[in-house]
Amino acid sequence: MNDTSGNFLSELQIDALKEIINIAFGNAAASLSEVIELHATLNVPEIKIVHSKELRDFIGTAFESGEDLHIVEQHYTSEFKGIAYLAFSRNSGKLFISLLEEYNEMPANMSINLLEKETLTEVGNIIIGACLSKIAELLSDVVSYLPPRYIDGKYLYEDMPGNFFDGEGYAVILKTIFQFEKADVDGFLFLLINMDSIDKIKEAVDKFMSKYE
Repeated sequence: MNDTSGNFLSELQIDALKEIINIAFGNAAASLSEVIELHATLNVPEIKIVHSKELRDFIGTAFESGEDLHIVEQHYTSEFKGIAYLAFSRNSGKLFISLLEEYNEMPANMSINLLEKETLTEVGNIIIGACLSKIAELLSDVVSYLPPRYIDGKYLYEDMPGNFFDGEGYAVILKTIFQFEKADVDGFLFLLINMDSIDKIKEAVDKFMSKYE
């Protein structure tokens, strides 16, 4: 991902935010391993922040046009609030499930069943919660969540609030890698927020950085 985050966070702040998220995901790995019964390592190699008007174009480059997606949506609120989406391409989602179920092969056109939907929804719940809770912790805050919702869709932006793309919101985009013994699975975590929430994220990052000064 080309980094345009410097419009909002400095390069040093971006590196600090990446470290915060990687710490959070490290803490979440044990919970995730319990759910999927398979050891996993999580990391976030890239973070980008874009204006709401740029998000549709980014999604168009991240996923093939018309590609079926596995999406988990969750609304959250605290000192910063918004909507989170964890998204996998169809192939990545199938690979994820094939590793969990130890399938040798899974046809690309095979529909995921209820158990698989529940598994991916719980994975999204853990990942989203780990990320947001760590930021809230730095603000001495807590996060409230609505139950996560699984979406089986083709165009991620069609499942996002339409007015978001016309407003003054922002999206924090985290490329997320699930590392298993047999394979790595890529996904994207999108946090849709407003400018006030960007300021809160900056505040959390600055508090984290102050510990090392």
